[in-house]
Amino acid sequence: MYVNVCINVFKNETVFSFTLTKILIFTICVPGSFSSLTITPTPPEYLEGHASKVTCTASYTCPQDVPVLTWNYKSMPASSDTKNSAAAQWSTVSTLTFTPSANDHGGSLTCYAIFSGGRTQVSIPLRIKRNMLSRGWSFTTPGSITGMRGSCIIIPCSFTYSNSQPADLPVIWYLYQNKRYLPVFAQTESSFSRFKGRTSLVGSVRDGNCSLKIERLEMSHNQNRIFPWVDKNPIASYHTADQSFSEMTTELIVSDQALAPHLSINAIPRVGEQNKVSCSVRHTCLSAPPTLTLNGKDGADVPVDTLTSDGIWQRTVEKTWTVQEADVSVNCAVRFHGGQTATNELRLNVECEYIVRQYAT
Repeated sequence: MYVNVCINVFKNETVFSFTLTKILIFTICVPGSFSSLTITPTPPEYLEGHASKVTCTASYTCPQDVPVLTWNYKSMPASSDTKNSAAAQWSTVSTLTFTPSANDHGGSLTCYAIFSGGRTQVSIPLRIKRNMLSRGWSFTTPGSITGMRGSCIIIPCSFTYSNSQPADLPVIWYLYQNKRYLPVFAQTESSFSRFKGRTSLVGSVRDGNCSLKIERLEMSHNQNRIFPWVDKNPIASYHTADQSFSEMTTELIVSDQALAPHLSINAIPRVGEQNKVSCSVRHTCLSAPPTLTLNGKDGADVPVDTLTSDGIWQRTVEKTWTVQEADVSVNCAVRFHGGQTATNELRLNVECEYIVRQYAT
């Protein structure tokens, strides 16, 4: 609207006339000033258990027409703010802190706007990437296991489902490296090069056994962290945001240095009496155990393997002999399949018969 104002100024009988023009702009509010309602951002997926900020923006032209914004997730925290976004344009923004659960997958996130002219809403579909730590099943493996280069190891593994166990479950073992998952063993996909042709499953998956055997260990396997995956859903459908999955892995420790075998006798050696000497060493490969040789005593070396803990066996060789005065020591040697060797010697300190009798009297 234009307003013309005429002003006359008198000075020394001379009349000056001029016009002032002022432009007045009026905003007329009518029903239907509401223009749009939008949700941002619209990512392809949300992470289960991971909080995200989602905004709902209502745009309108009348400052008196401030809408009330609500969400279908009423239990989650939300805040609102209203501002003049441009000439004759206003907006109200509601910010929701959205923390989805696995059950939200396939649903929708909806924002409602109630204003003087009525009510409207906008929705986006929800795709939820599940958290790997809440997958509905769990497994048990050792935190670390040590094997010799050139030998094999069996990583004991068991798993349980919180509900009924699905049939025909695939078992995949992965190498966890730089937040990536590289297959170590898989029946349907090729394995990572350093493990190719070296891995196999041990035990029955139907009975909850996911144990893995690795043959011909190399030093390149040292400090590798691996873990099992027993799920029909691919590992890529889960996430580990803000969490450390490395704590759930088994660290492979590969050694190239054989430990000396352990030697022991069951009594003080006395001339003329029988005694027993044993030599033992721990190993991880029952199918290709180390060779133990007990030197200095007659008789064949007959080894016995005993499972001492998960994935660890103890190989023992024993010999019984009649102690002689000339017996000074006994020696034991171990040789692993990677060529590593070690020896140990035990001094016997034989007691003579006449000394024993002297002390007896």
